[in-house]
Amino acid sequence: MKFSNKRTLQYSDQFKKNHMTSKQDLLKKFDCIIKTVNQKSQDDTRHSAAYYHVVNELLKKFQKKLVSTRLFTELEDWWAYELTLSYDGIYLFCNHYNFHGLAPDNKLDMVCDQEFILLSVKSELLTVEQYAEQYGVEFVTVRQWIRRGKIRTATKYGKEWRIPILTEPPTRGYSPASYSGKQPLTELPKSCEFLVAYDKVLILQIPEAKRQYQLFFSTTDNIEIKKCIQVTEAEKEKLELFLIAHPLVKYDMDFLRTD
Repeated sequence: MKFSNKRTLQYSDQFKKNHMTSKQDLLKKFDCIIKTVNQKSQDDTRHSAAYYHVVNELLKKFQKKLVSTRLFTELEDWWAYELTLSYDGIYLFCNHYNFHGLAPDNKLDMVCDQEFILLSVKSELLTVEQYAEQYGVEFVTVRQWIRRGKIRTATKYGKEWRIPILTEPPTRGYSPASYSGKQPLTELPKSCEFLVAYDKVLILQIPEAKRQYQLFFSTTDNIEIKKCIQVTEAEKEKLELFLIAHPLVKYDMDFLRTD
């Protein structure tokens, strides 16, 4: 559908109201993020004081870098900044959106078709020993957590594991997990060869059978489920450990995402 220049301008203005399109927008938003994190740290029982200390130090470091960086005073139409805070650090993106029209709920129907990282501050990576000391647990306990897929943010460098400092010890029970591949996986073991056709996997525990799991496979360009299998806990742990250890696979968990 084609839109008149006047109508397109109207939608562009609506886009700008809902997105960060200037450095001033970014700085205001980041101030709000810091205040929100400080407020949550006062009464949030899900995270430790040590966790919030690390988050605040990371936010301050990124804010200093953001203030001193030259950015566009105002972005062109359909471009916007986006901030993400994840277990591996804070990132500033500059994204372009392809506008298709209005959705049935009168919201803008658009797709991000280009994405660029402008700034980043990575979180510190701890050895297994450092992580155990940081959170007051045994070294063997941390290795067992990794082996059983309970620390999904771990990264393997050769034979050694590294864990982002923003990763807290796992809680009791199982929570759903989602992993994405940055590009088609190659040199897969025979038991995982089928992964070459997918780049996203969602793992869910079956409520009626706690030791049984469903794995849903899809691709980033099509959210429709392409394959679904049911596995035992041992099979799930084996596959999940492979995904965690693979350098081209990332655990999908953003603490904060704002555009």
